[in-house]
Amino acid sequence: MNSVLKLNAVQSGAFSSSKNLLDFDLPAGSQYDMDASYVNLLCDVATVDADVSTGVGVYNYEALWSHAGNNHDLALPNVALVKHARLTSEQVPVLEDIRRVDILRTQQDTYAKNLDDVEGVGYRKLFQQVNQGNIKYGPGLELFKEGSVKSVQRQVEVQIPMKDIFELGKMTALPGDKLGQVRVHLEMNFGKVALQQLQGAGARVSNNGNEFGESHYCNFEDSAVAGGDLGKADEPLVTKQVFKDISESCYYTGMKLEMTGTKRSSGTPTGAVSQIAIIENIEHLKTGANAGKLAITFNQRLTNNGAGEDVTGISIDGVNAQSITLTFLEAEMVLEKRMKNEPMDKLVYSTYTVEEDNGNALTDFARQYSVEREAFNVNICLPATGTDITCENSGSTQFESYRLMNDQVFLTDRNVEYKKPLYYDRTSMYFLNQGLPLRNLTDRNERTEAKYEDRLTTNPRDIIFIGSPLPISPQMKQLQVDIRGDSAGAGVNKILLYKSVVRSLSL
Repeated sequence: MNSVLKLNAVQSGAFSSSKNLLDFDLPAGSQYDMDASYVNLLCDVATVDADVSTGVGVYNYEALWSHAGNNHDLALPNVALVKHARLTSEQVPVLEDIRRVDILRTQQDTYAKNLDDVEGVGYRKLFQQVNQGNIKYGPGLELFKEGSVKSVQRQVEVQIPMKDIFELGKMTALPGDKLGQVRVHLEMNFGKVALQQLQGAGARVSNNGNEFGESHYCNFEDSAVAGGDLGKADEPLVTKQVFKDISESCYYTGMKLEMTGTKRSSGTPTGAVSQIAIIENIEHLKTGANAGKLAITFNQRLTNNGAGEDVTGISIDGVNAQSITLTFLEAEMVLEKRMKNEPMDKLVYSTYTVEEDNGNALTDFARQYSVEREAFNVNICLPATGTDITCENSGSTQFESYRLMNDQVFLTDRNVEYKKPLYYDRTSMYFLNQGLPLRNLTDRNERTEAKYEDRLTTNPRDIIFIGSPLPISPQMKQLQVDIRGDSAGAGVNKILLYKSVVRSLSL
């Protein structure tokens, strides 16, 4: 049985865009199962209520990728928080040094994981796109959809597996007994995360009420005549919608909402009534004419109905918090230590070397690069200027085709056209040669749309994969890269060449 160590980062929190370095020292003398180890970020979500006079609410939210003043609703893996990564040891100065880990792993993750794979780890993702029932909820929220116990905003733990950061992170027996003390150095993207409220004011109308499931989920039965305090225990609000399962409900205790309706006296409208209040109790009705509906009690009444008075057209909408902020408080590494060291006198592994360049917005780009003789794969990433992390292909025409030449020999007999059979053939060859599964060929970035079926169809973000195996050679290789696009498009801007190389160490 292996033992588990928790190593605190050398740096203390809280962390920010200007305090974004993490170092972890793995003790010498033991072997470690890096495949089961991960970096754990402890985060606090702080909410400031806009008006505490009506009570303090529990607000729903989502995490967005922030870049150049814009927030992007991308379903990114947690490893997108790692910008650069370096693995060193006492005996071997540099084991791995990978720049722009965020771009590389986001690109690979899109193709190596299908929707089921992504949903399987949804519980530990910061950038949530997985719906619970038919509503999306932010991480760290413990929401109660029945009863009177108030929902809770707990601290968020963001897990970043070591196997997602380093190639040596996939090892089940990293030889710390031979390498000595090993240091993990990470430069993080803490400043690239923003929070956005869900189910806020106007959300029941915008996007057809997607943040509440459907807009009609927000409509309630008319009140009884002379029912007393409407919305309180005297007469709870009863939904018009029948919920076969409580998981389909968009309501939870502690939720702050605005109730509205039209008051009548003896059937004659006397004016609109409204009240901001917090849900105190939710009952899923089991019997009677309203079976399957929800009876919701608030901490404030919508109105008091006297003799001959009732309220019609009752509905609710969200209420905006003043602010919702995320703070990275602490960082630790959860490290699995092997109880018995395996004999090992040689370490052979692959890693990445990275070359960065700028295409100067050329729509007909051609350039030559020197590539290591031991390089066996190349992945050319073209991050979009709008997101600085995903390799988007605007309108499917920004990059129409590419062709690679290695040492004056073309790697294909014709241009590789986007989304044509040869394109998918080269993509599959890269992943096969890299030892990665190829499980998704949608060539689209999944967005954090509240509705499941809209994630790949609403304002789709096309992406492109440019990759190819390379022959091992006795000398440095010369790789000619040609990328063509629509003459009216944005052209080639930032370029990153990720070259897969083999490393062999005698221990």
